[in-house]
Amino acid sequence: MKVQWPPLDADLLSQVALQTHTAVVVTDAAGYTVWVNAAFERMSGYTLEHLRGRKPGEMLQCAATDPAVVSRISARLHQGQSVTGEEVLNLSRDGRPYWVRLDISPIRNAQGDLTHHLSVQSDITRQRAEAEQRQVQAEDALRERERRDVLARLRREFRMPLNSMLGFAQLLRMEATQGGMASMAQRIEHLEAAGVQLLEMLDAMLAAADGERAILQPVVLWDALNSHLPSEGALADPGPQARQDTVWADPVLLRRVISLAGTLGLTPGRPGVGCRVSLVAEPERRRTGLRFSYARATLASQAMRLDLLRQLVNDMGGTLEVHEGDDASLL
Repeated sequence: MKVQWPPLDADLLSQVALQTHTAVVVTDAAGYTVWVNAAFERMSGYTLEHLRGRKPGEMLQCAATDPAVVSRISARLHQGQSVTGEEVLNLSRDGRPYWVRLDISPIRNAQGDLTHHLSVQSDITRQRAEAEQRQVQAEDALRERERRDVLARLRREFRMPLNSMLGFAQLLRMEATQGGMASMAQRIEHLEAAGVQLLEMLDAMLAAADGERAILQPVVLWDALNSHLPSEGALADPGPQARQDTVWADPVLLRRVISLAGTLGLTPGRPGVGCRVSLVAEPERRRTGLRFSYARATLASQAMRLDLLRQLVNDMGGTLEVHEGDDASLL
């Protein structure tokens, strides 16, 4: 047997609407506000006295509100249809933008005539912000993958022919040496050295573009310089104290700094006009580093490589300075 439940008291329904945490707005058939609950007043800052006899959109919508969404809602209401899940950007009374999800239902009398609209509004500002943040992160991740793919392709496309050229040059040098052509072998050796420098510069550029993180550890500067310099560029012995100077550096990046400095025509350890690479020394946290000298005109056309050298040094927490005169505290 079907149970007949008595209709709920209107006062009870009013109390339910007043106590709910979801914003509720009631308009007449023409769309003018006749009632709002306390949750709506808290969310928007507008009371019933502010909105009574006015259309909610006139007070709440702003220049950033999507007109296409407003038109779509208006069309459905004029046709006596309900609105479900539309998201609208509103502006509170104190000027704070906030997003709401609207569910609007038509209310009809016993004769089926439209008398009111009941609008239930949920504040989704935080959800929208989180969704937008996830979208930004996803787009950033996609761009990062594309960037890394490009760098990997560049690394392959540049390194393969360079390595082939160096291998061929090595064979030529060996043949020249075995054939007694010492002068030719020496020229080919210079060609090999230039190719190695080009590879070092390429690696440094790609590492900088890739945002490679420096892994700092104690490094003895004297050992680092002598292990990466060609024999003809070996340093004069600076004395026992300087030979023990230790800095915090990334060995790979430091090798690239020394090699890249060589491609710039910088000569380590000589006084005069020069560049100074300063790195943090332990345990005193003082600054020590490398001194390079160069001809005044050398760096004028090498701004890109000098900037790359500066970035490599900065990645290790150091500084690169162009200066004049000698500095006895540096190798």
